[in-house]
Amino acid sequence: MIRMDKDKFFRSFKVQSKHSFDLFLGSGASVASGIPTGGELVLHFKREILISQGKIKLGISPKY
Repeated sequence: MIRMDKDKFFRSFKVQSKHSFDLFLGSGASVASGIPTGGELVLHFKREILISQGKIKLGISPKY
């Protein structure tokens, strides 16, 4: 595994004004920042799909 400091990492990307990209870190890397885990995102998206299909009601909260 190659390790580099964050400044070198961020400088390694080219600046592209007309393009965007998303960076997905492992779930554990972002949990401390309050970002949902991969599993929580899956449940969130699944719930949104089921709501849009009328299979569950909006007031039902997911159990994480």
